[in-house]
Amino acid sequence: AVCSVGATTVTMLGAGTCTIAANQAGDGNYNAAAEVRQSIAIGSAASTIALAASTTTPTVDDLVTLTATVTGQAPTGTVTIKDGGTVLCDRITLVTNGNTATATCGTNFATAGSRNLAAAYSGDADNAAQNAAPLTIDVGLKCAAMSLTATPASISVGQNLTVTATVS
Repeated sequence: AVCSVGATTVTMLGAGTCTIAANQAGDGNYNAAAEVRQSIAIGSAASTIALAASTTTPTVDDLVTLTATVTGQAPTGTVTIKDGGTVLCDRITLVTNGNTATATCGTNFATAGSRNLAAAYSGDADNAAQNAAPLTIDVGLKCAAMSLTATPASISVGQNLTVTATVS
């Protein structure tokens, strides 16, 4: 049902066509009135989607948690998140709590550089499909640590010294 009637109040429950019927039985003063019907088209609720990341400045191969938040009329459906034309998270099912729903996934980036992520909500019977504003992620290079070890620790003139460099 897309609507319900209680006394003199009509409650719209979802998108679709709501048909309301009314009639009058008549009494000692009035003849019975024929039933009349009124159909009302109920459109999808406005929905919004926002995309967020656990960090917008990860380094190469760091785990980044992406969260899409959809608001609307108890939204259901899925969200797909892309990095340009590359799908990062495909059709993640929304977890709905009242009029807000979230979809979360983890990903990482194999190369450094700026990324513009896009999230798309599929929509459902009561909520229109939507695209989130782009989210920019700036992936940096990992930091390398270098250490030097000399052996022996002390030497005299004319002795050889071995130096070992370690990069991690």
